[in-house]
Amino acid sequence: HFGSICDHISTNLDAWADWAANDSPQEIEQHLPCDYEDEFELQYFHKLLLLKCFCPEKILFGMAEYVQLSLGECFIVFPAATMGEIYADTTHATPIVFVLSTGADPTGML
Repeated sequence: HFGSICDHISTNLDAWADWAANDSPQEIEQHLPCDYEDEFELQYFHKLLLLKCFCPEKILFGMAEYVQLSLGECFIVFPAATMGEIYADTTHATPIVFVLSTGADPTGML
């Protein structure tokens, strides 16, 4: 599928640079430059390979989109636990411990 990708990129360098600089090149609506995916009958997985090469910081978002397209949204949405559910799992000998990442704010759950 990618036999002529180097020639295509060098011929259409500005279009490929614009695609890579896009805020969300991983979205299904964002087509590859110059109809490359239609011309070579690429699937979304092939687009992920190009995304990994050009925009490695976007691959996580692209994988989430791929899982959603392939398996469904229920595989990428994680239901948040409520304080009631968390409290139900505790005892007098089992404390609640929150491990927070930078920017996390659990006060909305309280």
